[in-house]
Order: sequence, then structure tokens, then C-alpha cells
Amino acid sequence: MEKTNSVPNDVLNDERMSSQEVEILEVKPNNWQLLRYLKIKSVKQEPLAFEDQESGLEKYQQRSEKEWKNSLEFKKSKRVSFFARSEVGFIGMAQAQVYGEYAYIRHVWVDKDARCRGVGRKMIKTLIEHLVEEHHVKTAQLSVLITQKPAVVLYERLGFRVVEILQHSAKRGDRFYSKYKMELELN
Repeated sequence: MEKTNSVPNDVLNDERMSSQEVEILEVKPNNWQLLRYLKIKSVKQEPLAFEDQESGLEKYQQRSEKEWKNSLEFKKSKRVSFFARSEVGFIGMAQAQVYGEYAYIRHVWVDKDARCRGVGRKMIKTLIEHLVEEHHVKTAQLSVLITQKPAVVLYERLGFRVVEILQHSAKRGDRFYSKYKMELELN
């Protein structure tokens, strides 16, 4: 497997955020290194939110260039990825898989230094607009750990509603956590 650690310089800029304009960009397969960097950073910052930290990091660090590119292309459905960029570098990401008129939103993450500044809201709104306009999606779904209260509040403010509680469905280490399955009807 080919591995690389090269990441664009603006990605590695870890300066503290100040208030500035945030740009939301769609990511293409040639940006796989950026996806790799942000996925690893998200698992390190929020290990409970996404995966078991140890196995998640190992999985992402061992994935080859071809596997990363394929993860951005996903053959069974259309995968859409958006990243948030500010003057300090890339600070967030949100992805969705499109299955006809349905989309599953996944791996929404904002850097801890950029939170509470509207970045997550802007990313998700941009993603949803894209899903409606480009893919004619009518329903968006996501799941979120019940313990991720700020994320739950954000999704509710964007119009998502809890449709199911998935009891003990997320294993992190030797513990199980419950998740909300949330849904948004798009017209």
C-alpha cells in the first residue's frame, strides 16, 4: 500500500480562529490527501463521535491512495463531500451518500477551534442545497450519538427531527452508546 503524509501547507496551519469568512468547497477525488488529514484529525479530536479511536486511526492511517480516492467516488451511490476553509486553513467537513431521492449525511465535523461560529450550519446548509439542486434528494437522514448534545441541537435547528433511538448501537472501545436517527424532509 502506498502511504503519503504530504498535506497542503494551509491544512496544517493550526493558528487559533478569529472571526473571518468561511468558504464551503465541494471535494473531488484528487483531494484525497485533504480528506485523509481531516478524517484523522476528526477522530483524534472527537473519538466518540465517529469511531473507536484506536481502530479508526489505524484504519485511516493504513488506507492506500487508491482506497482514499475510491472513498470519494463510492460506486454504489453518489458520494458528496464538502469542506470548510477559512483564512487559517481547512476547518471542517461534511459528507453524504446519495441513493436516489434519499441521502445519508455522515462524518460532519468542525475543528474544535472553529466551533460556535456557524461553520457547521453553513456546511450542512450548503450540502443540503447541493443534494436538492444537483441530486433531487427528497429526504436526508443522519445519526448522531445522543451524548453529542451540541450536534443534536444544530441538527434540530436545521429542521431535522428524531425518528428513532438506536439503543447501544455505537461501539467505542468496550462501551456501547445510543444514537438518534434524525431525518429532514426536503421539498
